[in-house]
Amino acid sequence: MEIEPELFLDKEWRCENLYTIIDKNGQAIPFRANAPQRKVNECKSRRKMVLKARQFGISTNEIVRLFDDAIFTRNTTSVILAHEQDSIKKLFRIVQRLYKFLPEEIKPRLDRGGGSKYEYFFPELNSRIYCDLESRSDTIQRLHISEAAFMKDSAKLKATLQAVPLGGRVTLETTANGMANHFYDMWSDPDSSFEKLFFPWFVFPDYRMKAPKDFKPTKDEVEFAKLAKKRFGVEITPAQFMFRRFKKSELKASAHDKTRVSFEQEYPEDESTCFLSSGEAVLDLFKIKKMLDELPAPTEDEEWLKVYHEPDKTKLYVIGADVAEGVRKDWSVGVMLDVQSKKIVAKIRGQWKPSDFAEKLFELGKKYSSPTKGFPIMAIERNNHGHAVLLKLDEILGYPALWVCPDDERLGWKTTSTTRPIMVNAFIDAIDEGRWDLRDKEILTECLTLVDNAGKVEASEGKHDDSVIATAIALQIAIANSINVYDNLESRIRL
Repeated sequence: MEIEPELFLDKEWRCENLYTIIDKNGQAIPFRANAPQRKVNECKSRRKMVLKARQFGISTNEIVRLFDDAIFTRNTTSVILAHEQDSIKKLFRIVQRLYKFLPEEIKPRLDRGGGSKYEYFFPELNSRIYCDLESRSDTIQRLHISEAAFMKDSAKLKATLQAVPLGGRVTLETTANGMANHFYDMWSDPDSSFEKLFFPWFVFPDYRMKAPKDFKPTKDEVEFAKLAKKRFGVEITPAQFMFRRFKKSELKASAHDKTRVSFEQEYPEDESTCFLSSGEAVLDLFKIKKMLDELPAPTEDEEWLKVYHEPDKTKLYVIGADVAEGVRKDWSVGVMLDVQSKKIVAKIRGQWKPSDFAEKLFELGKKYSSPTKGFPIMAIERNNHGHAVLLKLDEILGYPALWVCPDDERLGWKTTSTTRPIMVNAFIDAIDEGRWDLRDKEILTECLTLVDNAGKVEASEGKHDDSVIATAIALQIAIANSINVYDNLESRIRL
């Protein structure tokens, strides 16, 4: 059939009529945009961020459009950014098939000389399309970033974005990967230049399974259907309920799982839950989010000091402190607990010099001292700049109740490869078991981005765990005190 030449001037016509893809059954079929793909195409923003369920074909759609730009527009560089090396081959295979199945009469000449095996260059047009993990040197007219939340080095993503001029086009697509990464920060940024598009699994017509004639939804399913109708205008069918049941069963957590993959992550139903149920967080993020939502206001709230319970002269208090390694880098934090209840009583936090932090800690301890109980026991992490804080508290300010490490009889809390897991695990257990009144916003926020990094629980890249560490130290001292680990507690304090 002869095609009218003017049709080739219409990009939307070309994308719906010229290209062939391989479907999930391994069959070569004409590409036709599905409902989510059409929604992305209809969005006219030059910067788009797509959060969605699995296998919506967003990358396929974007690669079709990048390829179309490369073979129909002169002087165009189209780039596909993969999140890992193994994905480069998989994504570029889509490009190879698009070129392979093009009608011969419109197939542009391909120059593979000297180029990457994951790059096509069309010399008559001076245009190219390639797939890589990063692109710094080119000026990129059209960029697609696949599984953006799973890119381990966000610097590569940011560097590549700088190669796209203001008139260029960028699409990021991904499933959620928790809150401890750059994508969550981008999605949550109210000042982001990206238009945000969220697609729950039930807007995709393929996600259905045959339901029995006597099918009845559960109470949970009825509530889910109400939310789907209210938020997205979708009437959930029995076939969709059956798909949901099947996938929830298939993805049910097991003690044998090495990594956590949940239904809510792979098939999100709302954009908040998918972040809370995904990623490598060590804590139950739903529980942390609930605690944040129910957070009461401090009784005293200054820039550097938060007070949650006023001094009680009948109570014994302890202070744990984490000292920043450098001014304007990390935070120096002191957390005070009530020994008996383990409640957080007060917290100080700032980017201070060690000498200034020592003075703030002394001020906090004095505020909660009493004639009967004395000064709160203070355990300063002595690693790095902690020595300078301890020196001022001990020899200059004369703080009367500094913790002494039982291993070496020296002042301060000694964090080692042995003590760190113990104190962090105790912190996590206390939250998991729901027996801790952890009411501080900054501590809870740090909990959201606490991850297991090759066996070491710590803040994810670019995040902080200073408040968590200070609290974990305080908890260890409170536990030791409350269960009489030391027969003579005074021996652990420099009087």
